[in-house]
Amino acid sequence: MFKKSPAELKTSSALRNSDRRKLAAEVSSTFKLTAEECDLLVPDGLQARKFKSSGGEPGTIYQSPDGEPLWFVAGKQSSTLVPTVYTLWRRPGMVPMLHTPAFVIEKLSEGADLMIPGVLETQEDLQGVSKGDLAAIAAIGSDVPVAIGTMAVSPSSLGNGMKGKAALILHVYQDHLWEMGSKSDPPASLPQASANPDEMASQLASTSIGNVQASDGADTPTQPPAKGDDDDVPAGESEDKTRPADVDVILRTALVHAIATKLSKLPSSSFPILGTNLYAVHILPARPFNAPPDADIKHSSYKKLARFLKAAEKDGLIKTKDVKGETWLTSVNATHLDVAEHKGYKSIADADKKDASRKEQEKKQADKTKKDGIAIMELYKPHGVSTALFDAVKQNTDELYTGVEVRTLLLDYVKEHSLVHPREQGFIILDELLQDVLLKKGEDIEFMRRDDALDRLKSKMQPWYSIPLKEGEPPVVKKGQLAPISAVAKTRQGRRVITLVTHFEPYGIEADDLAESLRKACASATSVTPLPGKTAGSEVLVQGNQLKIVGDLLMERGIPKKWIQVEDTTGKK
Repeated sequence: MFKKSPAELKTSSALRNSDRRKLAAEVSSTFKLTAEECDLLVPDGLQARKFKSSGGEPGTIYQSPDGEPLWFVAGKQSSTLVPTVYTLWRRPGMVPMLHTPAFVIEKLSEGADLMIPGVLETQEDLQGVSKGDLAAIAAIGSDVPVAIGTMAVSPSSLGNGMKGKAALILHVYQDHLWEMGSKSDPPASLPQASANPDEMASQLASTSIGNVQASDGADTPTQPPAKGDDDDVPAGESEDKTRPADVDVILRTALVHAIATKLSKLPSSSFPILGTNLYAVHILPARPFNAPPDADIKHSSYKKLARFLKAAEKDGLIKTKDVKGETWLTSVNATHLDVAEHKGYKSIADADKKDASRKEQEKKQADKTKKDGIAIMELYKPHGVSTALFDAVKQNTDELYTGVEVRTLLLDYVKEHSLVHPREQGFIILDELLQDVLLKKGEDIEFMRRDDALDRLKSKMQPWYSIPLKEGEPPVVKKGQLAPISAVAKTRQGRRVITLVTHFEPYGIEADDLAESLRKACASATSVTPLPGKTAGSEVLVQGNQLKIVGDLLMERGIPKKWIQVEDTTGKK
């Protein structure tokens, strides 16, 4: 319904208190919620907004005071109140859930309805559900709904090789209704509505802790390998465990970090947040990247999430509210002294994000390698004056960064400090820090092109590079600027022409092997001569002007054309 933007969208107007109470009563009756839960999901200041879909169907969207769409009614004859994905993420279990493969979710985003063959559930799983009832849709293996629709058939028609539509999709994550809100992504996980929240917190803790590998090669904690039946464990010996008091400190620090970096920046419409979601989505990822694997609630002195949250509330960090045995976060205190004085650090989320980004980049490079050659990556390390910028954005100055990462970091700083030129969007204003980092002594420049600023920043950093030398092994990472392979055609002794190839050793090519390959490919004599200097390498000489053959042979070996420098000096005088 919201794949395309509404054809008509009226201005929103606040509901009268009597109408809001009537709507809350309807929510309570329809979805079996308590009055307190309804107050959270039908808040004071709720606004109504009339619309007409691209297909001509009229409806009403109910939004929070901050504009987050919470509910909608669609269709001329329909009075069914439908929760949006934002509401489903806040209160799981409101409607029955259908599970389907992840690739089907992509089809739903494109406007397709959910077909029967793609539904995991059967009639036994959907007792009490009828045709026309609301149903949420999630990917198999996930409890996070990403779409909602109405059952197109009764559950008895599911399975057994039946075909046709299982659910008619009304609203899906990333459609135009979702775009009217905060555009937040789905949480990593949601608890089952009937489960004990403290038990769920412990389960989430045990599944949320991943092994983090720092990109700078530093040792980081990893989960111990699973012990088999044959492993002998001497009596009286056990693995080292973190003291509960230390775990308490780690978790509280993580909460402070989450408030300072993320929670305090969320719109008020994002609250309340279910306690277990707060723990899994915000607190656990905010632990320091080198935190021990057992730094979780069940290894703390609190043992239960509710106790930890109440202690944080007593400290003045947060405010909570208990609804039907579950603790909800209602607000955070960004002015708390610990939050105001908090110094950022590299968290598990940062490490995971960087690791995922690097893996994605490596994957793209690997795909590109099949077409363009081996994946040679230019890297940059903060050095000298450039470290000031990395310190300002709380990034590790001991790590290596790709060109894309350096660009993103620079543009994020520019955006955060509102340094985009008001009239020339391609230029940035140089504040005091950027002037210190980018300008030469005596230069007086107020603004600069973005690309020029990026080039200057990279020139202030220490050059490194990575290059895969053996298939199946990690790339070799070295300090310095990688020189391209040089192939030069020269004239010697009158009309005699030769081709000289140098700088090929860093690419994993041996001189004798290259000389033999060129001898066969060119049907010409070759020779190898050591160059002066301990690390200068060797020079391969081939009789004749063989520049094209040399270039083709190197590219066949996976060397990208960018890293082959060809020069013909035979016609020069």
